[in-house]
Amino acid sequence: MPKAIWLTAVLLHAGVVVGATLTVSSIPLAQKPVLQPDPAYGRSGPVLWGVLLVRFRPEHTPWQLLGMEMLPVQVLRVEPLLPPQLWQFLQTRSTPQNAARRAAIAAAAEPLLRTVVLEYADPLPPEQVAQRLRKGCPAVEVAEPYPIALPCQQPNDPLLPRQQLLRTIAALQAWELFQGDSTVVIGIVDTGVFPTHEDLQGSLHHNRGEIPFNGIDDDGNGYVDDFFGYNFTAAEDGTSPGDPYNPGEGHGTAVAGIAAATTNNGIGIAGIGYRCRFFPVKASPVGVPAIYYGYQGILYCAAMGFAVINCSWGSPTYSCIQQSVIDFALASGSLVVAAAGNTPVATSAWYPAGYAGALGVGNTTPEDRLLPYSARGLGVGILAPGEGAWTTDNGGGYTTFGGTSAAAPVVAGAAALLRAYRRELGPLQVLALLRRTAEDIGAENPEDADALPGRLNLWMALASDPLEMPGLVLPQLVVTNAAGTPLQRWSTGDTLWLWVQVRNVLGSGSALQARLRAAAGAADAIELLDTLRELPLLPANSTSWIGPFRALPRYQTTEPLLLRLECRDSTGWYRDALFVRFVPVPNFTTFSNAVAQFSIADDGALGFADFPDNTLGIGFRYRDACGLLYSGGLFAGSGSRIVSAAPSLFGRDSDFAVLKPFAPPDATHNVLSDANAPESYRIGLRLEQRFLGFIAESSAVARLLITLENASASTLPDLGAAYFMDWDLGAGGRANSARLFTEALQPEIALPHCAEVIEREGYPSVGACVVALDTPAAPQCAGLAAGVFYGDADRVQKQRLLTAGTTVQPTDSGDVALVAGMRFAGELHPGQRRRFLLCFGAAESSAALSALFHQCIADARALAVEALPAAPVLLRWQPPGILTGMLPQPGEWRLELWDILGRALLTATLTVAPDGRFQLPLPSLPAGIYAVQLSHHRSRFRTVLALPP
Repeated sequence: MPKAIWLTAVLLHAGVVVGATLTVSSIPLAQKPVLQPDPAYGRSGPVLWGVLLVRFRPEHTPWQLLGMEMLPVQVLRVEPLLPPQLWQFLQTRSTPQNAARRAAIAAAAEPLLRTVVLEYADPLPPEQVAQRLRKGCPAVEVAEPYPIALPCQQPNDPLLPRQQLLRTIAALQAWELFQGDSTVVIGIVDTGVFPTHEDLQGSLHHNRGEIPFNGIDDDGNGYVDDFFGYNFTAAEDGTSPGDPYNPGEGHGTAVAGIAAATTNNGIGIAGIGYRCRFFPVKASPVGVPAIYYGYQGILYCAAMGFAVINCSWGSPTYSCIQQSVIDFALASGSLVVAAAGNTPVATSAWYPAGYAGALGVGNTTPEDRLLPYSARGLGVGILAPGEGAWTTDNGGGYTTFGGTSAAAPVVAGAAALLRAYRRELGPLQVLALLRRTAEDIGAENPEDADALPGRLNLWMALASDPLEMPGLVLPQLVVTNAAGTPLQRWSTGDTLWLWVQVRNVLGSGSALQARLRAAAGAADAIELLDTLRELPLLPANSTSWIGPFRALPRYQTTEPLLLRLECRDSTGWYRDALFVRFVPVPNFTTFSNAVAQFSIADDGALGFADFPDNTLGIGFRYRDACGLLYSGGLFAGSGSRIVSAAPSLFGRDSDFAVLKPFAPPDATHNVLSDANAPESYRIGLRLEQRFLGFIAESSAVARLLITLENASASTLPDLGAAYFMDWDLGAGGRANSARLFTEALQPEIALPHCAEVIEREGYPSVGACVVALDTPAAPQCAGLAAGVFYGDADRVQKQRLLTAGTTVQPTDSGDVALVAGMRFAGELHPGQRRRFLLCFGAAESSAALSALFHQCIADARALAVEALPAAPVLLRWQPPGILTGMLPQPGEWRLELWDILGRALLTATLTVAPDGRFQLPLPSLPAGIYAVQLSHHRSRFRTVLALPP
């Protein structure tokens, strides 16, 4: 099939020999060093040294990949995340599927078939290598470190009564209704399971297409000997791929016992799933209590058609590739049930529990008390009494267990029972029904009640008619104004209209009430003016907006808060609670017109506010071309001092403090200072950015007016500022050419200006143009290899780019970037300002872009006439009463002078020579400070004059 051929091409290109069958990963993940969390790298959880997850771009065909340059890292091995043979097996499975279902599965599989696990040899941390791959390889769409998940077990009280949880969740009553079905399978992706345990072997699912331990992949799914389990760590352990037992770690055995121990067999304990079966997937090597192959295990279980996949482990690290794995599981018909983690922070999630479409489980005691270490809020869809659960142990006996690791298999067993009882329900419908029928235990946990979903009630889940009431999933928060227009920015004191967008996957509802309240986090950051809304109708199988709820941000913060949306009917039979995260005041805004969009951050970043993650903002989009601006940012300098918000190694600089964000009432205007810069580099700069709109509604060239002001008490020499822009035409930006854009210049216009363009045949042209509104000024336009700013672009390099004029230009094509800015020669006294216009964007051709830059320069001429010109380079009093100075235009100027009390003392006309110089005799004046205004036609400027005694 094409995608299998595509992936084979990738592997061949990386120097990997691809065998006929991929049975066990050749990358020994468990033998790799583990790097602990480190904020300096943006690393929130443990990751592996020397391993990346890499997704390639879809537009690269096999022959392009075979002919492309080698990856800019030393690759040792590459393995597919979703092996092509397993994908082929899924497609040929005998389970009947309609066309829509097949299309959904194929769409979910498509990005995974472009994703590999890559082992590299470079002696660098994974964050740096991932960044190098993203920038240095045209085929790479996503490159990210390989996160390690940890089991969610916690110490527990061994004297707690055996299986008291069964009474808490009403399992005994549920089993009177239904006892499960052996054709419904729970995939236990964990550390491994003791398969011959007396109370587990009777519940094992057997893959009848496989012959055990013959060393052959009999069913053709790409996995050898997966008869009653599969071992992803066989290579590290030196064990059989068909043996799921881990003698050194009993976590998975305990999880399996809770979900699926054999029930009604006269021995041991009762599993929640009763007659449902389980299939163990060993994702941890012997002796290492960490999950290395968790998401590979999810993919395997989904492709094998297992109804439920239990993941009693997690990580705080979000991964877009791992979200794709959950999407694939859902599309394949599998429900992922995951431990929500043992971190009680309500406004952040643990993954995979926090991924959209997964069911995260928090932990309680059998008496419905929330455990102090249990997750709550975001990422927790349901609670279950896992603490003190009596279960199977790795030595063949029984033990107690706890943590969200124990709570998750309670829900996984319940989900399997429900899926067997209600065969017509899909995974999201089962998720919704389990949540809808859960019991409110807020009264038992008053201090945490607002951040808690309901606790599982298995009998209610089975006994309820799925279609008699709604079932809400996938909540998303939408912020609008009073007219219903979605908002992206607002300020403190603004009135916001909050809506929660939800999917109703079960029955319709009428005469409902929805209540919204702040549940956790920075709850005092907003005031909810409305908390209750009536819902006349919530249609079945529909997407609805619930709201609006008016809210008022009280102070500026990006610290998130947890909002709880609770829906119920007048009878009290229907009740559901959903959680969404809300950032009170965002820190970036997006400007757009009919053909273009770009984002700009409050602190000087351009394109994205959170480089290199690039999740806050959209970069620059032109028509259907996305991702044109990979990164960008402002930097400024005076003498040897440099301050910056531009990219640098592992992220970007953060020298600017925000005095005014891009937020209402003037959302087009922003003010910064360099107060956050180290003292040795701080200039004393106040900088304003004003978005003046696009050149035209049908153009993709934006205009920014930049004003630099000396906010220090000292004179600043040669102040300048510029923008770094890493434009990418085509995947990865390779084969791009940057050059000085001479045809965009207009010599007949006296204002100093320059332009830079980046081109690639068959793509739009992109670039930037700068025009000085004050003089004297020296334009700065440069083209350079983009990697300079992601490696050793220190302050010396940035200073060079502010003083080299137009001399820095690349000689070769490749991944290039540009710098465009202005340096104002001479001295800038305290309070004085300098301005320039920046135009940047895209057009269908270089000729079209040149025409738009011509308009930009014409606009600058009008701005220079209408606005206040810069202060003169010189304005001095010389004995015996001569005022000398320099002004930007020759001719007659009008001078007005006032004292500090505002009394007019002098009005005079002075003649400015062609070189801008003038002299004017002054009457005798006492020593002191005087205000001076100089005006010429529509131009004027104000400053102060100090007369010595």
